[in-house]
Amino acid sequence: MEAAAAQRRWWWWWSLWQSWPLPPLSLLSSLLLALFCALADPLCERLQQAGGGGGEVAMLMKAALDSAVHGAVAMWSWALVCGGGGFAVSLRGGGGGGGGGDGGGGGGDGGGGGTAAAQVLLAGFLACCLDLDHFVMARSLRISDLHRLRGRPPLHNTTLVLALALSLEVVLVRPLGLLGGPWERLPALAALAWLSHHVRDGARRGLWLWPLGSTPPLPRWAYLALTAALPHATALALAACGRAGGPAQRRQPNGAGSFV
Repeated sequence: MEAAAAQRRWWWWWSLWQSWPLPPLSLLSSLLLALFCALADPLCERLQQAGGGGGEVAMLMKAALDSAVHGAVAMWSWALVCGGGGFAVSLRGGGGGGGGGDGGGGGGDGGGGGTAAAQVLLAGFLACCLDLDHFVMARSLRISDLHRLRGRPPLHNTTLVLALALSLEVVLVRPLGLLGGPWERLPALAALAWLSHHVRDGARRGLWLWPLGSTPPLPRWAYLALTAALPHATALALAACGRAGGPAQRRQPNGAGSFV
């Protein structure tokens, strides 16, 4: 009985490993992503403390660095979804022109590397754009005015941005006929970019889950773990929906269309 139970457990883990949509290198890249956040956040905090009395320029530099880190985390996260191993893997010319029979997001579009690069850059752009709602809510372009805001701006509502990401399916993906191509994953890209931003902000202020309210600030370990896990959760969701891209093609015998 014990031997049979052990065999079933082994078979379950083996089946999970075989069906995992990202290659083993993605685990290391996820840990490096968490390490990047652990090192970048204290730097932003030190700049904020040092620039407390430094005027508009110092506050602008801090805000620019903080936004850049948001963008880098989103780019890294989507690069994991595209290629499994990070920037170098995703931005490499992956699909070529032939692509295997599965198509997906790798070689089927005839320009897998360029498409992946565009998607990675778009993820970073979307993550950075969330902070623009601070200026809209403050009705000012001065950084100092942002610190006087009493509440959180609307795009920092996690419920709202998830609804916006899902609405892209109805507004863009289906009307523009993007189903079956690499850009059918646009809703997942937007959700991952915005969630990575919210989770990082959540370490300081918690997550705003309207209409339930806000959570307490996330513990540091939870924030880093969520940041590392989000790309894998996104890849699993895409695989469940039949929209997994290039990483799933790594198991093709001839390697056609593979990013790795």
